[in-house]
Amino acid sequence: MPFQLTRLRKAEALPATFTSKFQFSLNKDEHGQVAQLAKRAGNNQCRIYVLTNNGEYYGFVALSLAVFAQVPSVVVDYLFTSLQFRGVEFEDLESGKVADYLLAFALKSAVTVSEIVPVRFLALIPADETLDAFYRRRGFSKLDSTNWVFTKVPPPLN
Repeated sequence: MPFQLTRLRKAEALPATFTSKFQFSLNKDEHGQVAQLAKRAGNNQCRIYVLTNNGEYYGFVALSLAVFAQVPSVVVDYLFTSLQFRGVEFEDLESGKVADYLLAFALKSAVTVSEIVPVRFLALIPADETLDAFYRRRGFSKLDSTNWVFTKVPPPLN
């Protein structure tokens, strides 16, 4: 069975249920952050898209909307790869690694949203400094002194 990316249903957004699907790093509060995010999804404050294969959970991306400098933007609230799959390349994923696949999905989603709402950026705050280089290599840059990084949303293909 191939990889599937599906939206987390509200009934699945219970923190204990959602966090039990993933493996977390021991040296970070990933578990707590993911539990908090599941609560936000359950309250319709963001949408979570989960990447699975044969019932196993590989990672997810959480998206929402915000305004930066009076410009609507799609926000990556969290991008997560389960610990055992970090850095692993999969032939079945067009982008190879789980994080790259999820980030590509977030950008495609921002383009889709831009057909309806004039969003300009895909924005996020890297979880830690070690991820700054990851996002810079993928076209993100800082626009000010905050920790936010942005990339422009390409225009729709129409």
